[in-house]
Amino acid sequence: MKWFDMCATLLLKKHGYYPSTETKHQIAVDLIDRFPQLAQTEKAGAPPESDFFYINGGKGPGNPHTGKVFKYFKNEVYHLGINMKKFPRVAKTLHVIDDDIVKANEKCGKRVPNAENFEIIRDTMITTQLLFENYLIQKRPITEMFSAFPHLKSYDGLIIQELFERLTKDKYNKYNSFRKLLANGNISSSNMFEDVEDGTLRGCLNIMNTLDFRGIKRKHNAEQNLAQTLARPLIRWINNTEDSLQSALCEYNAMFTLNKKYPDAHVICKSDPLKKGEYFIYLQNEIIPVKKPADVVLDVFFKIFKVTGAIVPTALRKLHDFVHIAAYKVLERSDKEKVNILVESFNKAAEAEQTDSD
Repeated sequence: MKWFDMCATLLLKKHGYYPSTETKHQIAVDLIDRFPQLAQTEKAGAPPESDFFYINGGKGPGNPHTGKVFKYFKNEVYHLGINMKKFPRVAKTLHVIDDDIVKANEKCGKRVPNAENFEIIRDTMITTQLLFENYLIQKRPITEMFSAFPHLKSYDGLIIQELFERLTKDKYNKYNSFRKLLANGNISSSNMFEDVEDGTLRGCLNIMNTLDFRGIKRKHNAEQNLAQTLARPLIRWINNTEDSLQSALCEYNAMFTLNKKYPDAHVICKSDPLKKGEYFIYLQNEIIPVKKPADVVLDVFFKIFKVTGAIVPTALRKLHDFVHIAAYKVLERSDKEKVNILVESFNKAAEAEQTDSD
């Protein structure tokens, strides 16, 4: 379809702007009028021009448009000047930070994260919020962020949870039933993770398995059972010994030296395989201890990407979207249709349960 790519380029250069949805749809209609042999005839109910432009892909509002006209014009967006874009991306400006805020943050970072200092540290994190947001706007490395704000690792992830709530502002549903949502993943699911001791974690893994990860290759380790291998994108069990965590970090550092890339973020559990234990979050060579139950560490884990600006691992994007839509309510839809279908299924089940209780 190089000819179509060329046509899209010429149209943009000739008219000097990116065409609207209506214009692109009209181009598709005009093509069929001129070349009726190109009309779509295979999909029942689809308009003749749908191979070239199909509004919302025929799936209703909220879904992306499809078709060759849409695709090739979209490809040209990357080459457009800022003045030719209808919705140019506006660069975020940094907050102006007083020296007092910087000094307060430095002083806070030196405090011991114990019960006595909890309120002071918590209040200072609120006071220095704009300084923290500047790190996000500048996309500073994770190591720099944790160095400047060391208490991100304190209090079993509570600081991260509260930062997430402030960053998502009015959208976040603070009364969400996160634990119940994940536990419901155990209903009508396979027995793939039946040996996972914690019910919330087991439900989360079942949801992850339901969403599946097509096209992602995972090698099965002969030393692990299948459940451990399938759970690996989300959680990895290590021996419950004094030096096992340090050994895991050494292994990850060796992988970084070899591949110039850190392993994907995940939860670590120090215990026998598939059993409850001591939990940690691994994120780009940083370890965040969250020694509370699995539902807490999972909550912190799903929130840490927004808080730090870290990229969600490919294998967890569907699960991440599901949680942010169904539990936190900070997203309306996912670009993965399977996620939207599962969210709708869970919502209907919740509505039916509410009706029965009434």
